[in-house]
Amino acid sequence: MYCLIFKDEWDQTSNKTIDWLLNLDANVAIVNEDFFIVDFALNNNGIDFILNNKNLNVKYSEISSYWLRRGNIYMPIFNVKTQEEPKKKAKINYLRKENQALYNTLMSLIYKKHGLGDIRLNETNKIFNLHLAQEFGLLIPLTYISHRTSNINRTLSSGYSYCTKAISQGWFTDNKLNYHGATKLVHKEHSKKLNEISWPSLLQEYQEKRYELRIFYLDGDFYTSAIFSQNDEQTKVDFRNYNNARPNRTPPYQLPPEIEKKLHKLMQKLTIKCGSIDMVVNTENEFVFLEVNPFGQFQQVSSPCNYYLELEVAHYLTKYDQKKEAVC
Repeated sequence: MYCLIFKDEWDQTSNKTIDWLLNLDANVAIVNEDFFIVDFALNNNGIDFILNNKNLNVKYSEISSYWLRRGNIYMPIFNVKTQEEPKKKAKINYLRKENQALYNTLMSLIYKKHGLGDIRLNETNKIFNLHLAQEFGLLIPLTYISHRTSNINRTLSSGYSYCTKAISQGWFTDNKLNYHGATKLVHKEHSKKLNEISWPSLLQEYQEKRYELRIFYLDGDFYTSAIFSQNDEQTKVDFRNYNNARPNRTPPYQLPPEIEKKLHKLMQKLTIKCGSIDMVVNTENEFVFLEVNPFGQFQQVSSPCNYYLELEVAHYLTKYDQKKEAVC
């Protein structure tokens, strides 16, 4: 039986987890671009397929659990030049759809196994998550989106402090350049650089905080670190503007039971078994929800707080249902 780990080469979080899995005598199959589908069979007795790389064949019936961190099953990619004849481009587009249908089938079957992660959650909607958090009784910051400078000016003149951040996940790459949309304070004079009708921009009421909270959630369990970022101008608005010369203090933290209960309901509604949650405790001692990341890093919670989260994930992945499945 194999535990599939979907990862890229340089992800240290998954590397440490694999070390623990091996220590627990688990068989690990690392899935990245060298793994591809070679056979698929479906009949009245069940379903099975084979994933292959240069050194290993893994049958679906041999998969005990999985963890989707990064990485992917390799599916052939057909490159088409714009000057190629229409018939060939149509054929390639058709083959791409065939590939996508097969890929979706494979991943849906893998998701039925015991495991963590779902690529479909990668583009989780920040705005909708805020709405759900509010429905479950969590406090959220006032959030406003507009594409008109006049409305943005009116909001910025309201007397509150605002920050701006990406509406989506906040990162983009074109394989040459990487773009990261960090959280920034915004002032009325910034709107002078915008045209009257511009791209929709998000404003969020800035939370004057006592400290931030980074919470790692693992199927009902919470591992929390407080982040004392407010005393450093470099990290005050966004602790991800790391000060390597003088890092923020990040001790372990125990969430109140009522906050854990609300967060658990939210994660269940979002069908997220594993992820990172960002909150702040403001100067009024209120717990304010900011966002959730299904694929968030947790080393900055694990190591400083001695939670050994890589071991916790490894234990979770080895606690699979060992009943036999129907195989073609």
